[in-house]
Amino acid sequence: MSKDFSTEKVSVIIPTRHRLRLLQRAINSVCAQDYPNIEIVVFDNFSNEPILAEELISSVPLIVVRSKQMEPLPVSRNRGVEAASGSLLAFLDDDDEFLPGRIGEQVDALAKSPCSVLAYGNTEQRLADGSVIIGSGPPDLHHYLRWRHIQSTAFTIRRDCFENSPFDPRMTTYEDVHFIGRILRNHEATHVDQTHSIWYRDDRPDQLTNSNWRRAYLNWQRLCVEFDHEIGSSKQLRRFYHGKMLLLAARYADFRQVWDSAGRLL
Repeated sequence: MSKDFSTEKVSVIIPTRHRLRLLQRAINSVCAQDYPNIEIVVFDNFSNEPILAEELISSVPLIVVRSKQMEPLPVSRNRGVEAASGSLLAFLDDDDEFLPGRIGEQVDALAKSPCSVLAYGNTEQRLADGSVIIGSGPPDLHHYLRWRHIQSTAFTIRRDCFENSPFDPRMTTYEDVHFIGRILRNHEATHVDQTHSIWYRDDRPDQLTNSNWRRAYLNWQRLCVEFDHEIGSSKQLRRFYHGKMLLLAARYADFRQVWDSAGRLL
């Protein structure tokens, strides 16, 4: 029996920089989807050699938008959306992949749950030692804040919702936690219990998420402020968020923050 897909267009936003081979692998995983109405927006984040659409092989419509300067990842994603035309949005990092059926199953879930603004699947995390972790869990904010089981590559969101609450450009790391947490706090979401994406956590030196402790410190502070109510209402979340905040603050001799975090742990 053929699947009854929605006719809504899905725009897949792929930020990239200097990684043409990996970008093509990501594009291939989008082209392998069985959903009939997809476009790809590649956001070239000021690569040394500009990425040209004619360099890329794609069986679905594809455009390339180039930045005039290097932008933080949340800005790259937001600007990619500005160039997109779909009523539904999906995001894919250039070093990760979608799995077959990912887009169609999530669009179908949204069609069956009109009150939901976001549908997400599970994520296969492939670690440097060859082991695999499957990230999965319910659309519950407290559960998400603790386990961060919804990855940016694994959800589809309605465009109107995204435009009302885009990625925060100040969040130069943990931007996905900040974004998804705000969506779960204010809207309904639907979990599709299928593995929909691959996240390569193989510790390559060019990975955008490699450690920058100063950046981690500032952005973890913003998470603690944004979700202060939720964190404060859960002993487990207080230990997790304020415990890490205390360690980061001590590293940078922010004694006022150390004192505040220590008090919140009690």
